Amino acid sequence: MRIIIIDTSDQLVTKLNQLLERTRHMATQQDIDNLAAQLDALGGTLGTALAGIQGDLDALVAANPGVDVTALTASVAALSGLVDQATGIDAENPPAPGPVV
Repeated sequence: MRIIIIDTSDQLVTKLNQLLERTRHMATQQDIDNLAAQLDALGGTLGTALAGIQGDLDALVAANPGVDVTALTASVAALSGLVDQATGIDAENPPAPGPVV
């Protein structure tokens, strides 16, 4: 705990402004929860989109066996790797335990 000695009302105002400025840059629990929900939704959306793209690619290959889709397959595989990495990052950072009651 820091003790702040204030001699004048100007110093008080200055210190209060400094503290207010610090709190403007601090995230609230609601901010963090909202960000986590957005990231979870994005992960789900990416997974769904990737599954759809893979399904389209599989259908394309089945309908056109003579078409070379090597480059497209490599691109989808790269996307899959990115989705896996994002999922891995999320798994590395599990939710914090709840408060002890």
